[in-house]
Amino acid sequence: MEWRTVEIRDEKGDGFDTVQCEDLVFPKQFLHIQPDVRMKDIKEFKYRDGDVLICSYPKTGTHWVFNLVHFLMAPGPVEQKLMPSPRLLDLHPLTEIEQLPSRAFAIISLKPNNFRGNFLKGRGKIHFVCSPTLGAHQGLSHFTYKRHEVFNFSKLSWDCFFDNWTKGQIPTGSYFDYYNSWEKSLQEQNTNLNVHIVFYENLIKDGLGELKKLQQFLGVTNTEDRLNQILDRCSWRRIKVDVKTGEQPAQPDQSELTRKGVIGHWRSKFTVSQDEMFNKILEQKFKNSMFNQPI
Repeated sequence: MEWRTVEIRDEKGDGFDTVQCEDLVFPKQFLHIQPDVRMKDIKEFKYRDGDVLICSYPKTGTHWVFNLVHFLMAPGPVEQKLMPSPRLLDLHPLTEIEQLPSRAFAIISLKPNNFRGNFLKGRGKIHFVCSPTLGAHQGLSHFTYKRHEVFNFSKLSWDCFFDNWTKGQIPTGSYFDYYNSWEKSLQEQNTNLNVHIVFYENLIKDGLGELKKLQQFLGVTNTEDRLNQILDRCSWRRIKVDVKTGEQPAQPDQSELTRKGVIGHWRSKFTVSQDEMFNKILEQKFKNSMFNQPI
């Protein structure tokens, strides 16, 4: 694989460098993990029956669903359990994930063509997380601004970020291409994919109902009372309180993992002209997508 360096700079010269290969976009700092070797290892990773993957574009409710799945599958009193540390197949040492107990679950933000293997042939279960396009835009913007150690302490202007995000130049690439590739895979291999689609907005509006669907797909059983406990335990309010009180070990960038948990927060960032421009892009690239849910 041949990786090229792409500079992202705003009008003041602030920004960061990315490395790109085909449809993959990573911060340049990620070269130290040998991305070509990593991509090969991910594609050849040996899954076990019952393994669970949380698949999503960054900042679309990924961490929330990860926590919900953990508590659904972990028996015992909810209040006595700590939040797990997310395991990202994109970055986490694969040897450690291989040693996890059966029915282990992890997060991956790659397109399906980058990790097909035996997982997409029915051996495991996939939770595919979706969020409104504009909501993901706002969430990823916050993530980019806060992750200074990844983006070389960049203070990239919002206008520059907006322009490059819409072009798919920001890690982890194009939001639209990501969901379009998943839709294509779901349509082409519908009978072979064991996938449950989770809409972030539905979790906000009807958490209990969505949690019942999640546990049915996983093949586990929790009482309605325990499901409500899980919803409360995994709420944005509880996660932040746990970190502040020390009940949960603080993880790097915990504030970035736990956003406000509201729908339509993007409106505080977009200008009128950006909103109009984005709607045109949305119409062009996402018009008939099964993931283009009303906000």
